Amino acid sequence: MKIKKYFIEILNNNFYPEKKEKAYSYILEKYQLHSNEVLVVGDNYDNDIEPAERLGINVIF
Repeated sequence: MKIKKYFIEILNNNFYPEKKEKAYSYILEKYQLHSNEVLVVGDNYDNDIEPAERLGINVIF
């Protein structure tokens, strides 16, 4: 799709929920972001949305 040029980094986030929360935390720390500056879009509540909500990240389900 030739869209890689629009991103600083692309991370594979295909993890189970407990690891996904760690991945979200890693991203917040690496880029020095506050949870309210991030948006997670997901199609699975347990795997995508709930871990983000626990960190206070905005979500679209």
